[in-house]
Amino acid sequence: MNPEGIRCTIGLRISPQKSKLVKRISVILIALALAVLILGVEGYRFLFPVLPKVAAPKEVVRLDQGWTEDQREKYYQTAQDL
Repeated sequence: MNPEGIRCTIGLRISPQKSKLVKRISVILIALALAVLILGVEGYRFLFPVLPKVAAPKEVVRLDQGWTEDQREKYYQTAQDL
């Protein structure tokens, strides 16, 4: 490394001490961004977990209530507000 410092692409000169500081800050910012990304993904997985699939019932059982088929249909098809 030359004693004058590092020459940037835009023509500015950066001293070796500032160059080390810039590199250190860049590494810290990249690590911080990576940590925020990881925490965001894990937070999303925690708040919205994958739910298990619902098992379909093997058979439908209707208990005998002493109703005819017409009474049952009328009960299930009648609106609640009437």
